[in-house]
Amino acid sequence: MDRLRAQLARFEDAFPGFRTEIVEGSVVASPVRPSDGETVQRLCAIVERQLPPGWDVVSDVLFPFDDAYEFCPDLAVIPAGAVAENRSAYPADLIELVAEVVSPESVRRDYSPSTPRSAS
Repeated sequence: MDRLRAQLARFEDAFPGFRTEIVEGSVVASPVRPSDGETVQRLCAIVERQLPPGWDVVSDVLFPFDDAYEFCPDLAVIPAGAVAENRSAYPADLIELVAEVVSPESVRRDYSPSTPRSAS
């Protein structure tokens, strides 16, 4: 998995403007649009204002569920202590809330993959 993550990082470096994830065991590259980023920023601001102490928002950080599923949600709420660690990946069991901005090109990918058992 570490080798695959290193390959994904090289891919993202070679193709700026794309975000990569592992979905159903396949590497998925999605273009990042300015309007998606604006929507995520607005959503983050709304969520942050409503969070109780001890919780924080992260964006575009990896959450490996297993070898076939490694998601990078647009927004995730996890404990503030974990955010302070400033890691590139966090355990999926830390997630309290997740949000994904869906574009026409990503509808099948965002809604169709079966949900990993540990994510439910």
